Amino acid sequence: MRNIMTDTHAVKKSATHKKTSPSCLHWIWKLLLSGICLAPISLSAAQIEGIITDADSEWPLAHANVAVSTGKAGTITDSLGRYELKLPPGRYRVEVSIIGYATQSRQIELLAGQNLQLDFALKVQALPQAATLITATGRPKSAAALTVPVAIVPREAIELSSAENVAGLLEDVAGLNVHSSLYGYLGSPSGVMIQGIDPKRILILVDGERVIGGPGGVIDLDKLPVSNVERIEVVKGPHSALYGSEAMGGVVHILTRSPQERSGDVRFSLGSGGLTALEGQAALTRSDLSASLTASRTALEALDRSPEDPDTDIDAYTQRFTQGKLRWEARPNLLLQGSARWVSQNEEGVSSQYFAPLNKTYVWRYPDQMQRVDLGAEAEWQWAEGSTANADVFRTYFDKLSREELIGSRQVRDRSTDNVLTKYQLRTTHLLR
Repeated sequence: MRNIMTDTHAVKKSATHKKTSPSCLHWIWKLLLSGICLAPISLSAAQIEGIITDADSEWPLAHANVAVSTGKAGTITDSLGRYELKLPPGRYRVEVSIIGYATQSRQIELLAGQNLQLDFALKVQALPQAATLITATGRPKSAAALTVPVAIVPREAIELSSAENVAGLLEDVAGLNVHSSLYGYLGSPSGVMIQGIDPKRILILVDGERVIGGPGGVIDLDKLPVSNVERIEVVKGPHSALYGSEAMGGVVHILTRSPQERSGDVRFSLGSGGLTALEGQAALTRSDLSASLTASRTALEALDRSPEDPDTDIDAYTQRFTQGKLRWEARPNLLLQGSARWVSQNEEGVSSQYFAPLNKTYVWRYPDQMQRVDLGAEAEWQWAEGSTANADVFRTYFDKLSREELIGSRQVRDRSTDNVLTKYQLRTTHLLR
C-alpha cells in the first residue's frame, strides 16, 4: 500500500511539472524576443566627429591628438583638421592636444546611435611652464622671463612622433613653416621660416653650437636626425645682438641627451617604401664618470608613383648617425665633458626634362653625399663659492657633394660645399651677493 501511494504521488508531481512547463517556456520565449528587439538599441555605437582649428586664424590643425578618458580610444586629425571616433554609449571626457597649443577637454554624454559634432578651437600657448629653462638665448632663463614667444618639443612628443629628422618634428610647431626642397630643385635643403622670416635668418644650434654647411646659407633640417634629441627649443624673435644677423628671425636649439643613468635599448622598425630603421643607445654611470653612445641607420627606397615617367617622387636615401658623450667629475670643483658626433647621408633621385626643339627628353640622376663631424670639449672649474670659470673648444667639419649626371652621356656637373669651424671660448661667472 505504501508503494502504491508513493507511485501515485510521483505521478501527480510529474503531472504538475508538465502543466507548468508551457508557462515557463512562454516567459522564456518573451524574454528572448525582448532581448532580440532591444539588442540593436543597446549595442548601437555612437560617433563623435569634428574639426580642430586655430582659435585666432581659424586655420585647421593637422596631426592634433584626440583622446577619450578611457585611454583605449583616440585618433589624430587629417590635413584638414578633421577627426572621427566611434564609441559605445556613455559619458566621456574628450581631450585635444598639439605641440604649441594649450590643451582643451570637454565632458560629453553619448546616446545610442547618436552622431555628435564636437569642434575645438585651440589657442596658441606661447610660453611653457615658468620652471622651464630656455638655453637658446645664450644664457639659461626662465621661460616666463622671456619677452618673445617660445615653443618646446619635449622628449615625450619626439618618442610619439614618426618623424625621421628635425624637419619632420618642426612641422607641427605653431608659427613655423618647414619647406622641403626650398630652392625648387631636387636635393635642395629643407629650411624653416619663423613668422615669415627667411630661413637664412634662422639660427640652428646643436647643444649651444652653430650648425654650419648649409647651401645658400640655409641649414638642411633633413640632415639632422632625431635619434639622440632630448628636446628642441624654438625662440620666435630677433636675437641678432647676441648671435648676429643669422638669428634675426629666431633660434632653433636642438639639445641632445646626456649620460645620466645606466640604460640601454635597441629599436628596429620597418615601413612602406622599403623603410628600415635601426637605432641603439647605451649609457653607463659609475660614481664620478658617465658615458653614453647612440648609433642609428635609416634607409628608404626611391618611390616612383608614375612608372610611365622616370622621375622619382621620393628620393632614395641612407643615413648613418653616431654620437658619444663623456662626463667626468675629476674633482669636487672640476667638471670635464667631451662629445663627438658623426652624420653621413646619401641621397639619389631621378628627374627628367623635355626639350621641345629636339623633341627629346633628358633624364638626370642626382646623387647627393653629405658628411658632418662635430668635436667638443668643456672644462668647468668652481674656483670660489658662487664663482666659476669655463673653457670650451668646438670644431666642426662639413662636406657635401651634389652631382648631376645626364643618363646616356658623360656630362657631369658637381656642386660641392666644404666648411670648417673652430671655436674657442673662455668665460668666468661671479655671483654678486
